[in-house]
Amino acid sequence: RGIASSLPQMMRFIGASFVIALMGTFFSWRLDSHLLDRGIDAGGMATGEIAAAVSSGAIAAEPGRQAMAAAFQDVFLFALVFVGMALAAAAFLPQLKGGGAAGDAEAESAEAASKKAADSGAC
Repeated sequence: RGIASSLPQMMRFIGASFVIALMGTFFSWRLDSHLLDRGIDAGGMATGEIAAAVSSGAIAAEPGRQAMAAAFQDVFLFALVFVGMALAAAAFLPQLKGGGAAGDAEAESAEAASKKAADSGAC
């Protein structure tokens, strides 16, 4: 019983890790693009280094903040589209009746056990 109940939780953790990595990559890509649009060459700096450079004044504060805000906006729009597609896909999944496959298997095993008990009582 423990393995079956922990499997969905593990899948959630794996899925969350994958989505966080995807969103971080998308954010980094969009931030670099928005910085270049504002005439700032990040020169392959990591996202954390860019944030530190904006805070310290090495990168002009206002264009740097605008680029970060635009990159965050892009990430949230991407996430909105991603969630919309996931909901649309979920709408087309077949619905399970009576508790799903596990509920059906339990009902069948209970029915088989009661049949076996009835057969053994009849002899």
